[in-house]
Amino acid sequence: MHFDYLPLLNPGHGPRWHGLWKKGMIERNRRIYDFELVYFSGGNGRVITEQETFFCSRGSVIILPPNRIHCTIADSAVERWCIHFDWKNDCPAHGRKDTIYVFEDSRNAFQPSLCASVPEELPVSFPYFTEKVSPEMLPLLREFFTFYPDSLASELKYQSMLLRILSLALGNKKTAERKRSGGGNRYFFMAKNFIDSCYPDPDLNLSAIAEKVPVTPNHLEKLFRKELGMSVNKYILHRRLAQATHLLISSGMTVRETAFASGFNSPNYFTRIFRKTLGVTPTAYIAANLP
Repeated sequence: MHFDYLPLLNPGHGPRWHGLWKKGMIERNRRIYDFELVYFSGGNGRVITEQETFFCSRGSVIILPPNRIHCTIADSAVERWCIHFDWKNDCPAHGRKDTIYVFEDSRNAFQPSLCASVPEELPVSFPYFTEKVSPEMLPLLREFFTFYPDSLASELKYQSMLLRILSLALGNKKTAERKRSGGGNRYFFMAKNFIDSCYPDPDLNLSAIAEKVPVTPNHLEKLFRKELGMSVNKYILHRRLAQATHLLISSGMTVRETAFASGFNSPNYFTRIFRKTLGVTPTAYIAANLP
């Protein structure tokens, strides 16, 4: 079979990332300027978009398109391999942006004009999800992530590896059934983004969030328990503690200053909840993590 669209494709590669996430990691809502291929080599997690939720396990691959709001959740400790690319080597952001994504709660506005094009001629739709790809994928990714081209020949080899990775990701005709209709995901993202932006406000609570999202507080609770496995208030606490751990080891703030900057209206309460959740006091956390 002759595929007329193949001569139109010239995939270009952007940033790549490999790493581990701890159980319970919840990504901030974000959009990307190009495509992102994500391979799960260990653990279980979920990729949530406004339309649907994808359940990922070892061997799963998802390809996310530009300008699609999404977040990833680690249901267990997970290992992921991420490759940013475009199909026609036409993503303006690759040469003009320091980061290829924008968090929804960031002050930096997302610029759709810098997105890679989405080839209409491709016979697949995105996000593209396969529950399990060939075992060949992992050793190929390991080689790709440690390969740095320095000549025409090596650049061609690098390009061929990228094409092979894409062919493995798209080659399994049996795509996964373990995905769920989004339903209320749009309202979930609206509420989550509001929390990500406003958690330093000590008065932030379920009622205040529900006023910003066109759903009842009860329905909002159900959305968060469905998507995150926790209540709205528990997620607010999660974001405040995540910020606190960051500030304690990077800002030079005192424990008291960190408490107020992270949304806690009582340093004593902050210390108690920090110790209960992380097993150490803020002071001990600083001592254990500073060089």
